[in-house]
Amino acid sequence: GVPVLAYKTFVEDGETLAEGLPERAAREISAWGADLVGANCTVGPQRMVGIVEGMSTAAGPVAAFPNPGLPQLVQGRIRYSRDVEHFAHYGVELARAGARLIGGCCGTTPAHVRALSEALRDFRSDDAARKRVAVAKKEDRKQTSSEPVSGFAEKLRTGFAVTVEVDLPRGNDITAVVEAAKRLKERGVDAVDISDGARARLRMHPMAAARIVQDEAGIEVVAHLSCRDRNIIGLQADLLGAAALGVRNILAVTGDPAQIGDYPEATSVFDTDSVGLVHTLSRMNAGEDLSGNPIGTPPGFLIGASFNPTAEDLDSEIDKLQRKIEAGAHAFWTQPVFEIGALERALEKTKDMAPSILLGLMPLRSPRQAEFLHHEVPGINIPKDVRDKLATLSPEDAPKYGVEVARNLLVKAKPLVNGAYVMPPASAPDLAGDVIESVDG
Repeated sequence: GVPVLAYKTFVEDGETLAEGLPERAAREISAWGADLVGANCTVGPQRMVGIVEGMSTAAGPVAAFPNPGLPQLVQGRIRYSRDVEHFAHYGVELARAGARLIGGCCGTTPAHVRALSEALRDFRSDDAARKRVAVAKKEDRKQTSSEPVSGFAEKLRTGFAVTVEVDLPRGNDITAVVEAAKRLKERGVDAVDISDGARARLRMHPMAAARIVQDEAGIEVVAHLSCRDRNIIGLQADLLGAAALGVRNILAVTGDPAQIGDYPEATSVFDTDSVGLVHTLSRMNAGEDLSGNPIGTPPGFLIGASFNPTAEDLDSEIDKLQRKIEAGAHAFWTQPVFEIGALERALEKTKDMAPSILLGLMPLRSPRQAEFLHHEVPGINIPKDVRDKLATLSPEDAPKYGVEVARNLLVKAKPLVNGAYVMPPASAPDLAGDVIESVDG
């Protein structure tokens, strides 16, 4: 076959690099079968020397492809240092540190390469004097992955957990949300869900809202986190903030595109999707970020994800469920379900995975809402008899019937699932309390 060269870009600070990350990376990449490991991009040649020293100590001769320096924006264009002598000087230092394949990455010009070549022309390695301290085998690193530590996670493990989604209003006053959370707690709800700008609407950050509700209402919050508005740096920063604020229940969602919301001209980021975000949460529960940097005490997040048991392409949905489980998801919040048969079919197909399921329940409030959900929202199927019945009821009686339908489904489904996720109308969060009256204890 052909030789395989594998490089890692190191963006970490000096403190992290001093803790041995280059050595660990070199060992692990070598263990994957790479013929030559190395480092490239991001840093300049001076900083690359320390990285190469660490990598070569662990894996023998390595490759080094630094940038000429840090980039700067000049008249709308990215430029790098043109000091070819500096680049060439540190090319020799990289060779002395253990690099045997040396070049340049972003910003490198023919002049840089020419100067590097001339500086290295008379260089002679002393590889016989360099001992490979560790063979390139996968390092046996002790993982300290933490289990979910929230009270809601414990309820999921030991009983039947109930959470209710409470919509955030526009603006910065969430007093109504806090008051609704207090009432729901009194009726036996274990947590409230707060979405992250659902349908691309501008709302308060879910982590800030979660901390306020937890402090003022005394009930745990499941904070949704969307991939739409943040790159992987921002997502990790928000999760570090959640850990510091004591928000331990996170529902990872891909998110709705910006084009359907308040600001259709806004950019949707989508650096990753819900599966990637689940993986990020799992790494943080192991005490590190995506680059392998330690983050401190593992936060013990309950990692939630979504699952649609009524999806048109159920096999594809189940495949994604499997990938989320493999990425580290602990529990799954379903889309609204309106018939027990659909749930039973999905659970039969996923029985070997044994996922922890919170059944999505949406008490319907009007025939208009039912028609919209059934005909215009993919993956939601409302039985015709339910829609027909709603059409015969008055505006006062329709919500009562919606609660009855949700309650009856919950009674039938309770032995099959681990909890309930109730999504009442934004204007009537207390309807959720009426639905869960069928839950014992």
